[in-house]
Amino acid sequence: MEKYTLILFIMPIILLSVIIALAFITQRLTSIVKTPIPRAITVFILYMVYAYSTLQFSYSLLGFYSYTFVIETVMAYYFFPKYGYWMFLATPSLTALYYYATNYSLGYEEIQIAILGACLFVFSLVIKRFSQLEMVMKVCFSFTFKWLIIAIFPSIFSDTYSTVLDSTLIYFGSLLIALILWGFYRIHLTKQAEIKKVIQQGQTDALTGVYNFQKLGTDLQNYETSKQAYALAMIDLDYFKQLNDTFGHHAGNDILKEFAALLTTSLETYIGIENFSIYRFGGEEFCVLFFDCSTEQASKHLTFFKNVYETRHRLLREANYAVTFSVGIESNENHQYNGMETMQYADEALYEAKHAGRNQIHMYQKKHQ
Repeated sequence: MEKYTLILFIMPIILLSVIIALAFITQRLTSIVKTPIPRAITVFILYMVYAYSTLQFSYSLLGFYSYTFVIETVMAYYFFPKYGYWMFLATPSLTALYYYATNYSLGYEEIQIAILGACLFVFSLVIKRFSQLEMVMKVCFSFTFKWLIIAIFPSIFSDTYSTVLDSTLIYFGSLLIALILWGFYRIHLTKQAEIKKVIQQGQTDALTGVYNFQKLGTDLQNYETSKQAYALAMIDLDYFKQLNDTFGHHAGNDILKEFAALLTTSLETYIGIENFSIYRFGGEEFCVLFFDCSTEQASKHLTFFKNVYETRHRLLREANYAVTFSVGIESNENHQYNGMETMQYADEALYEAKHAGRNQIHMYQKKHQ
């Protein structure tokens, strides 16, 4: 009875503690160590220590290696889903290196672990194709596959798992670990989503849903530091004050919401959402950053949107009142990536577009003629 208690309860608790510690350390390393190679080496060393300790601990308690590849399975699917399947080859490879370095010959148990690791490695390559499966399902399927291999070929793994009952209890203990970790993981995802929502609420304009002026200031500073090239377009809706005075602020708000939504969807369709950001600068004025884009290309993109907007813009029913807009564009590459300076010259180009009769797109020219 003591043996089964160790298998079904004590070992899962120990492994859960180890996995949670690994997860915590990995998360902290991500924020402390920025370069990936030292971070990966540190995690790998910790994994070797934990894997060796748990295997030796289970061998001392039970007389055989129990819960092999549990840590590897969790790390492969939860921590490193892109390349984690190599973890299944890590344990047998490190075991072989250890025995080679200490001049010991490999025992039959170590050979069994190597066979099991190779089987799990191949299975992980197959299941990797089913990316739509949740991680907890992949982990459970991996544990189930491991149990089936041991159950189908008991003679091969007789030294590693002394009885079918042992392997079955270990299987249920492994599923228990997977389900508890899945619960923790769901809580973690929920907290991340809440944090992201709070951050987005502080960075987006409540009326239009695009980024706000505070977010624009932060991004311009970050892009200046990282030398991110972009064309900056200042957009202003023409005669918007007259519209508000004539038809009321409610109608004006509807126009702003419609304009921002159509601008977003049009550019997303035309150039891809990753290639631009939209900000409400204030009032009826918007700012668009086109990443790695010349002023000529930005003008072309906004001309496309202008044509879309002219065919789909809202005509106020009380009068034949068409909503138009003017644009000024400048590139930050002309100003050593200085965002505020770039904005100043884009605003001058916008003023020129307004002065020239509105409903136009102007690129800043004075300094570059």
